[in-house]
Amino acid sequence: MNEAIDENIMDIIYTNKITISVIVPVYNARTTLERCVRSILAQTHTNLEVILVDDGSDDGSDGLIRRLASEDARIRPISKGNGGVSSARNAGLDAASGDFLAFADNDDWIEPDMYEALLALALLYDADVAGSTHFEEREDRTEAIATGEIRSYGRTEALASLLGDIPGRTTHSMLNWFFVWNKLYRKSSAGSARFLPETDSAEDLPFNLQVFSGIDRFVLLEAPFYHFVRSGDTLTYKRTPKTILGGAETSRVMMKYAKMLPAANKPAAVTSAFRNMYWYYSSCLVRINEASKAKDGSVEEFSDLLATLIGYLKEMKASDDYRYLKKGYKASVKLMTERPVAFYLLWFGYRDARKLLRPGSHPDPRPKPGRR
Repeated sequence: MNEAIDENIMDIIYTNKITISVIVPVYNARTTLERCVRSILAQTHTNLEVILVDDGSDDGSDGLIRRLASEDARIRPISKGNGGVSSARNAGLDAASGDFLAFADNDDWIEPDMYEALLALALLYDADVAGSTHFEEREDRTEAIATGEIRSYGRTEALASLLGDIPGRTTHSMLNWFFVWNKLYRKSSAGSARFLPETDSAEDLPFNLQVFSGIDRFVLLEAPFYHFVRSGDTLTYKRTPKTILGGAETSRVMMKYAKMLPAANKPAAVTSAFRNMYWYYSSCLVRINEASKAKDGSVEEFSDLLATLIGYLKEMKASDDYRYLKKGYKASVKLMTERPVAFYLLWFGYRDARKLLRPGSHPDPRPKPGRR
């Protein structure tokens, strides 16, 4: 963006006093919340409404929220009973009064110029949603995509990409599309979109599908501003009955929105929906296996859950768009729906074989150099 355009955009932003509502769901985050909130309050775009939604915390997070709110009038505390991250975000959406909407998770943090950059991008491109890449904070390293390129998408192209049809796709680049915390939404464009309470795992995608299905333009800046802390405690990676069911529900939503795409985009979108279901179905198998070994009484619960997932798969298979599923997946779907025990045995056999073939997974029988 050239300097002249930048100056004009900044004049528009500050002359009109554009407000951004930042929604942060909070649950037992006493040790991480302050870093998150301080990074939001330190934004170069200062016209903010920071909505902290305490979702029934019992670790003192509510007291921390009250203290932070007493220090900065831009913070709006909301307290509610525990209902999950989707319920908490919806409470924030219902309370939001800003011109634009943003989200942050209570254990992450953001760069000081994030919202100024995304707001300028949205205004410059007349975009309904502006997004950026992110920093993925792992225990041993930080990953990011930072080419500096700006990519603009119309509705169909954006919806197709969101459903998995991403050129040069990697896991990291997919996350830039799926998540809500690296985006800025015009409130008027988000409309009545809400998070589905039953999808507390992979909950961002159904919300984005609702929004993207009605927008005219999405613009993505390949520069990272948001620090996403990747950990084993992240809700998406916990194999609980609720997260597995929520992730499977997201697959059904993906099939629904795939219907809106032209035929050329359907194979990637439909395959992505079934691939997502495959992951949660397999996660359920893992939990059944673990529960049977532990004899903790949860085998029946996960077996009932598997029956529900099979019902979801049959529903997805009955769709007219099933014909677009790539052939390699259809054999798996047939086993998953008609012979789940056979799929169970084959899947675990495949998984164990991969472990054996992985380098370093078993001792090398050859004598070491210099030894007799």
